[in-house]
Amino acid sequence: MTQILHETYLDYSDILIRPKMGINLNSRKDVNLQRVFKFKHGQTRTGLGIFNANMATVGNFAISKQLLIKGMFATLHKHYTADEIGEFINSCRQSNVPLDNVFITIGLKNIDNDIKKLKDLESKYHWVESRNICIEAPNFYIQKALGACSQRISRFCDNGWKYCQW
Repeated sequence: MTQILHETYLDYSDILIRPKMGINLNSRKDVNLQRVFKFKHGQTRTGLGIFNANMATVGNFAISKQLLIKGMFATLHKHYTADEIGEFINSCRQSNVPLDNVFITIGLKNIDNDIKKLKDLESKYHWVESRNICIEAPNFYIQKALGACSQRISRFCDNGWKYCQW
């Protein structure tokens, strides 16, 4: 059954970034926008708070690498294979590009294959940051989709993934 939510949620009109008063700044470029973000289950990430979309046109390696260099968050689209992502990881490691803020997108349609892809990233490329998951769920308001997703993800989480909690 569809529920109507009565809570107040923030949207773009509620966001204002301004520097603290009393800080002696000579230029706008002196403003530090880096923040520490605390996620629901205790993870923290430091970054600029800007994500790219996980679509194939902007969730690609070239754009993601530039975002990571600037301290932003990058979501890779779901169509990459584990080996392609692994090559990207190795390329970033060689260039000293931080990988903490990379999110891998998985979808509901092929969630079992996507979970296998995440496991392959961890075993083949020793990339524990693959715990950063972006779930593409266009019909997530449908109870059946939520159930299917939570069932498969919890099976994945039972294998020692620290931050998986439902």
